[in-house]
Amino acid sequence: NNLYGNQPVPIEFPENWEVKVHSYRGETASALSQEQIQQALRNPQNGSPVYQDARGAKTAVIIVDDITRPTPAADIAEEVVTQLLEAGLAKKNIHFMFAVGMHRSMSRDEAVRKVGEKIVSSYHVFYHNPFFNTVRVGVAKNGLPIELNADCVYADYKIGIGTLVPHPHTGIAGGGKLIVPGIASVETIRRYHLLPQKRWSLDTSARQVTIEAAEMLGLNIKIDALLNGQGQIARLFVGKCGE
Repeated sequence: NNLYGNQPVPIEFPENWEVKVHSYRGETASALSQEQIQQALRNPQNGSPVYQDARGAKTAVIIVDDITRPTPAADIAEEVVTQLLEAGLAKKNIHFMFAVGMHRSMSRDEAVRKVGEKIVSSYHVFYHNPFFNTVRVGVAKNGLPIELNADCVYADYKIGIGTLVPHPHTGIAGGGKLIVPGIASVETIRRYHLLPQKRWSLDTSARQVTIEAAEMLGLNIKIDALLNGQGQIARLFVGKCGE
């Protein structure tokens, strides 16, 4: 894992096994430079860049996926903060929320691995707790109640940072999945995971719930990274969630 040293792990197989190594398209893609990341964030595929869109907002929350996801978020987070400051927000009113869902909370070291020491030592960093401080923002079309982290709900401007990877429940992890289950209440998460599944399909009620939840939250912009075989950012998708 690129957040745990990014070193090869030796694996021994029985001699009578026939082992084949399969690659995937994009495994050897070149990593984006810091300048290319900045340019991608300042030129979204849809919608306006943060430095324009966040003007007039007083508070902002940057929601980041947790340590179980390989997103190398430091360069992204620093550019997002730069744009929020350009938009006129005060540094003290910019917060980070790790979307741990029902996973355990993260250590400070893990937060540094995700977003870098500069961010962790300079901004308020919080970890979602699904057992309290959530509010109901609506009900999905399939009847699932959507209860989300109150600090995220009440922030004026909301940004999400995550990674696109295959996922059996929603076809792909990324997009609104950062919101449900990422910052949802324990009851919303429980009922979300009981939804009917079509393994590896994008046409699922679970994926539809994630899109609806992002809309109910008022997620202003979602940033999703596509990684190469070394866990480096090869492409960035920036814009409105679900579009």
